Amino acid sequence: MKYELLKNEPLYCGTHTLYKIKALKDFADVKKGDVGGYVEYESNLSQEGDCWIYDEAVVAGKSIVKEDATVRDSAVVVDSNIYGRAIVQQSSEIIDSNIYGKANIAYKTSGNPKQRIVIEYQNICRGFHTNELMIRASVMDGLTKKQIAEFLRICTRTVLRTMDKYKIDRKLLVWEKNGRPRKI
Repeated sequence: MKYELLKNEPLYCGTHTLYKIKALKDFADVKKGDVGGYVEYESNLSQEGDCWIYDEAVVAGKSIVKEDATVRDSAVVVDSNIYGRAIVQQSSEIIDSNIYGKANIAYKTSGNPKQRIVIEYQNICRGFHTNELMIRASVMDGLTKKQIAEFLRICTRTVLRTMDKYKIDRKLLVWEKNGRPRKI
C-alpha cells in the first residue's frame, strides 16, 4: 500500500465524508509521511502508479485518480476519471468527466475563493484550460457535422468576446485545418 486514510479528523461536506490521505512510502515527489488532499473512499485514489492528491484538493463520489495523474491545490473532482499524466489544479472543478493523457486543467482565481472553472461531462485528452484563455479538446463522438459546426460557432464567439474583454490580441488565436482550436 502506498497511502492510508486519516480517519481521525473527517471533513463533512454536504453528504460526503472526506478523509485526508497519508503516504506510507516514497514515490514520485511524495515522501513517506506526507499528508495529501481529501478522498471520500479509498477507491478514489489508486494504490498503483505515481498518482497523488495534493494540498487541499478533494476527490469524491465515484471518482478515481490513477496511473500518474495528480490533483492539486483546491481542485475538486466528483464522479470523474483522472488518469494518464493528467493534472487538475488550482480552483478547477471537474464533474462527471474523463481527464486523461497530458491534459492540464488549471484555473487561478483573482482573490475570490468562490470563483472556479467548472468542467462537466467532458472527455479531455490534450486540452489546457486557464482563466486567461480557455481552449479545450473535447471528444465529440456521436455529434452530427451540423451540431459540431454550431458548437464551434458558439465557442468561437465566446472566445473572441473573452479576448476582447481582457484586451488579448486576436492574432494569438490559432485554428487547425479541421476547425478545432489548438493550444497556443
